Amino acid sequence: MAGPSDYAGERHETAQKAKTGPFNTMTQEENLLSSTQAIISELFDSNEAVKGQFQLHISAEILEFGEALLPAFKRLPNFVEACAHNVQTSLVGAFIYGVLDDLVVSGKLLLMGKLGPSGNTYRQAMEGICMAAMCAHASTLLIGGQEKKYWELIVENSKLANGNRAVHLFLANWDRLGLNLSGAEQLKEALALHHEHSHAGRLALANRMDLTPGGRIYVGGHFDPAKLQAYGLEMKQRINGARWTVELIDGLWPHIEKLRATTPAAPAAHQ
Repeated sequence: MAGPSDYAGERHETAQKAKTGPFNTMTQEENLLSSTQAIISELFDSNEAVKGQFQLHISAEILEFGEALLPAFKRLPNFVEACAHNVQTSLVGAFIYGVLDDLVVSGKLLLMGKLGPSGNTYRQAMEGICMAAMCAHASTLLIGGQEKKYWELIVENSKLANGNRAVHLFLANWDRLGLNLSGAEQLKEALALHHEHSHAGRLALANRMDLTPGGRIYVGGHFDPAKLQAYGLEMKQRINGARWTVELIDGLWPHIEKLRATTPAAPAAHQ
């Protein structure tokens, strides 16, 4: 299994390659968006040619991603039903649902050659993992220097519970959460890595250009053979995310059952 350290090294190398030619000498893609119709056409372009290149070169990783996601989707209906108890448990189910949606969308964006947006959506999936786990915690967590129940902060729309803080809070409260995940160390490393790298910068520049001197810069996604190893590692990270989500669902289920037994149910909706 490709670990976060392999992925971090590949991302660093990709960013460094962006320096092989001055940015001001990059040529734009041939299909320049020089008219309104060209822009509209690009918006509706399904990038089938780009997808075909990914299917040709990383088909094994794509299949593995689908196989890794399947157990999570099989668990999802019963898990969401178990979470339909009160506000706290419903938040857990909603975040898990969002994680799976984000993983699928991240995979789709990657296979359309949109590496940056794919990474950003994957980071959001990782934040959702953190938020689901913290919402399922029955007791308080250390948040902003105070003892707080995370799910209540979500309900209050508190800035302390914003998604961009979720990774930091999750890692800071790891021992309290008591999660028994086989890939715990890899998960923690991956969370920190994506929180650091999924932003504008040299890597974002490299993601939208060919990694050759004077390489073309693209709008709307592309396939670059020079990034083949990076693409494989990116998909491996999505595979890891899918597996962590399966483990998280299984790990949170007992917490949900305990909350169902010890907290009041939400009032039934009036018909």
